Amino acid sequence: MLSQVGTGESVPASSTVGIDPSPSVAYDLSADAFTGRLYLAYVDAPNPNSTATDILLRISNDSGMTWSDPITVNDDSSGNTHFAPHVAVDPVTGAVAVTWYDARNDNGLKQTGGGTDAIANNDVQVFGAVGIPVPGGVSFSSNFIVQPAFSNADDVISSAGLGAPPASLQELGTATSSVSTTASFILRGPTTPIAPPTTATDRWRSRTSMSAM
Repeated sequence: MLSQVGTGESVPASSTVGIDPSPSVAYDLSADAFTGRLYLAYVDAPNPNSTATDILLRISNDSGMTWSDPITVNDDSSGNTHFAPHVAVDPVTGAVAVTWYDARNDNGLKQTGGGTDAIANNDVQVFGAVGIPVPGGVSFSSNFIVQPAFSNADDVISSAGLGAPPASLQELGTATSSVSTTASFILRGPTTPIAPPTTATDRWRSRTSMSAM
């Protein structure tokens, strides 16, 4: 599985730091019918130079040995940027929540509430979706706004960029070097299955992990 988003790719809403696939993983640790299922949210694009990125979700029912086809989580067709996803699973119900930065409402018309300036696709809000696991994947709700205020990279002191939005808002990330590349991450089935977390600490880490597989 290949993402067309590389490392430090510049988009209008994160022109200094850039974006990357930002993979986020979470296990279903509930007692529902899908306990042990592994979820992966990440960013993809039609091609390496596109700013029309989407938030995708894949599932694995065998601890990462194989993965499903992608499910597109954002439900808009704006062609604007979506990035920095975070996935979490309710430990009681098994419900799946995904949040991300979303520029769909920035049309560059500040006077009508479409962003903070006259530039389109450079301001983001935090969006989310909640879904119920089903045999073929996840049945998601319509997307909803988590944080309605617009923000962009220029709003952050110095050259710091936007950090990843978790289930609740997180601090803005610190500046990193911007590296322009079309290199993509590849999801490979591990030689041995990934063991689901068992302790409370491990479960928290599984819901907040942003490391690539």
